[in-house]
Amino acid sequence: MFADKKSSFSPIEFPMQWVANMDVDVQPKAARKTSIICTIGPKTNKVEKLTELIDAGMNIVRMNFSHGDYDYHKSVLDNARAAAAARPDKVIAIALDTKGPEIRTGMMANDTEIAITKGHEMNFTTDDKYMNACDAENMYIDYKNLPKVIEVGKAIYVDDGVLSFKVLSKGEDFVRVQAQNNGKLCSKKGVNLPKTAVDLPALSEKDKNDLRFGVENGV
Repeated sequence: MFADKKSSFSPIEFPMQWVANMDVDVQPKAARKTSIICTIGPKTNKVEKLTELIDAGMNIVRMNFSHGDYDYHKSVLDNARAAAAARPDKVIAIALDTKGPEIRTGMMANDTEIAITKGHEMNFTTDDKYMNACDAENMYIDYKNLPKVIEVGKAIYVDDGVLSFKVLSKGEDFVRVQAQNNGKLCSKKGVNLPKTAVDLPALSEKDKNDLRFGVENGV
């Protein structure tokens, strides 16, 4: 916010006049109060890149435990601490974001992308034989209770809602769906079941192990 020139105008009663009287040449009265969180990936997991992010305003280094192994996350910790040591005047925090209760698609055959057009019908299956062999007819979903909890007519969102599907029918280990829009299906995308009660645990064994890793490494 710019400082005003001791204006007698109230910012509530005369907002335009109050803004017009602000002095744009003075330093702001208040520092930024919102922290900037940066998720670190392979391209930014270098001391020099992390230092650049700190210089650009990063306050918190986020480690996304939905991806990567412990060796990778340990390297993020080491590099972040080295970058923070190079900028002793800055306070840098490290956040561990657990995977949490989530549902994902399987791996596409040959790790390819599949173009989906509106009206396309396919199966969302919990059969493990499709776990690493998904195609335009069968997409593996890693939530075994999907056919039990979903109802015909309900929606299923894939890739944070980029693709929407309507449930047409269901069997013991599959759900028949119809695409409601165009898009692409890729490996390991998030799946959401709006207005459907799911029975996923709030804290999985993976989450517990990840939290132990964080404690052991001073996060």
